[in-house]
Amino acid sequence: MTIEPGLAFAIAGSAVVGVVWLVRLEGRIDKAEQRALDHAADISEIKDDMRYVRERIDRAVNGKH
Repeated sequence: MTIEPGLAFAIAGSAVVGVVWLVRLEGRIDKAEQRALDHAADISEIKDDMRYVRERIDRAVNGKH
């Protein structure tokens, strides 16, 4: 059985496109994971700031200095 050059190029081209797609997909997944970690850190910082603000408001309202 002889493989024709057109078929060989089609198979090789499809394989290259598949590998490129997988590499790009991996990059997107890695980037999404990093963004999720960054958001979690930002949320933690915002929560800490909110606690501080609420404590200050409570002290101001209750007259405790």
